[in-house]
Amino acid sequence: MTAEMCVSLNWCPPADLQDQLPVLNAHQRLLGESDISLRGWRPLAVAKLAGEASWGVGVSFDFELIVRNGRFHFRFKLKAVMGEGMGGSVDVELDLDRLDIWLLMVNQAVLDSADDTLEWVQPEARSALAKIGYFIVTAGFEVAALLAHNLQALDDAYDRFTTPERSGIIAYQIVSDDSHDREFRAWVIRLLPEALGALLETLISRSQAFDLRGGANVEEVDALLLQQQAIVKIMKWLIEAAKDGDFDGTHYGFGNSSTRNPAQKLFRNAVISMKDMAMYGVGIAPEQVAPEDINYGSNLGRISNFINNSPDEGDEMQYIRIKDDFYWSKEKLSAGGDL
Repeated sequence: MTAEMCVSLNWCPPADLQDQLPVLNAHQRLLGESDISLRGWRPLAVAKLAGEASWGVGVSFDFELIVRNGRFHFRFKLKAVMGEGMGGSVDVELDLDRLDIWLLMVNQAVLDSADDTLEWVQPEARSALAKIGYFIVTAGFEVAALLAHNLQALDDAYDRFTTPERSGIIAYQIVSDDSHDREFRAWVIRLLPEALGALLETLISRSQAFDLRGGANVEEVDALLLQQQAIVKIMKWLIEAAKDGDFDGTHYGFGNSSTRNPAQKLFRNAVISMKDMAMYGVGIAPEQVAPEDINYGSNLGRISNFINNSPDEGDEMQYIRIKDDFYWSKEKLSAGGDL
């Protein structure tokens, strides 16, 4: 048996938090926020102190983000903060009142990772974080924060919000809601790749007519246009964010460097994470490229095909502008030796 002891745990953000978390600076600047809300001690909910044996077999790192009983928990070995002579661990249920800080911390880790792999984030926890990010962009931060308190409700809502029936409504919000434009952009660039991939997958779903609040009807042809515009707008956000230093304070270029900048890295991995349609790029033998390159070329082709879908009715010049903007953005985001 393992003895456990419950204690109250508070934390005070370090004075150099802005230096340790460059994405926080960039995020707050983009949203026009200050850091005043991060000062002073804050409750971190109830923590459990347990023996080393409760940590589990085969864990080689000193901390991990997990899901337990439908809640986010952060576990760390005491020796990680108190030295090798200290045994046991601390299990903390996350303070979701500062969900934004936890998301930014994970985002910083993703940016610092060479391949987006975060061994200390349990797959179930990463999946939940990706879904929360998806809802921040598609339904607003308040809704996402509410769902974060009930991960079963999060899963159920996610299944409903990634259907073709939602594609036009989500596109309408991204394209037409100017009052939240800055917030949308700020969180789109913080999405985990699989969350952005799910958003792109939803936006290339078959267009359907839908009703707006107030009773106005949006026809299928207009829904298609909105979805195309939303995809292009997201791609431009990524490019602008890299150039403006909104990822981590660094201003990136878009040359043909073999090193991808954060926008290119996020876009590539998001496209790879979209549904695998088991298609190969034209003229490319499967043995010549890695599986992720095949997925990238295949899924990027599906996005291109969706953008190229121009109905007979509507403003022809508008469709031409969308295509031009898409292929310009695609060239920028695909630089660095991709297919």
